[in-house]
This record gives sequence, structure tokens and C-alpha cells, in this order.
Amino acid sequence: MKVVSTSYSSILKILRFEFHLSYTDKERYENEERPEVQKQMLFDMAKKLPVYTRTGSGAVRFCDRCHLIKPDRCHHCSVCAM
Repeated sequence: MKVVSTSYSSILKILRFEFHLSYTDKERYENEERPEVQKQMLFDMAKKLPVYTRTGSGAVRFCDRCHLIKPDRCHHCSVCAM
């Protein structure tokens, strides 16, 4: 039996990369002025991620400061603590 050992910090690095917007997605999001279109963009991006928790209005939880889709069970962004 092969045992794989990973550290908590290595898992966080993977999550950070996975939940960050790509450069092109970030640019599209920032250039979009209509909030409803931004909300839909985040929803479409989050479909590829294991994210099920939404805000009270049904929006994807997102950190505007560091452009990170918040994983489930996260109350504050792990990058900027917001």
C-alpha cells in the first residue's frame, strides 16, 4: 500500500490557485460594469469548482480585494483576511 503525505500548506496552495480567477477572467470581470453580468460570470466560473455555498441572494461568494472565489466553509479570504 502506498501512502501519500501532504501538508496543510500544500493543500492551501492548490486551493488558492484553483479558486483564483485567471488573468483573462479577472480582466473580463473588472471591465464589466453591470453587476448582474458579473454575478453570472462568477456563477459560470464556480461551476467548475467544488463550491456549493452561496450568499443569501444566491450569488457566488467572492473576495473583491484579491479576486478569489471563496471555498465552502470559508468566512474570510485566506489571502487578504477580508
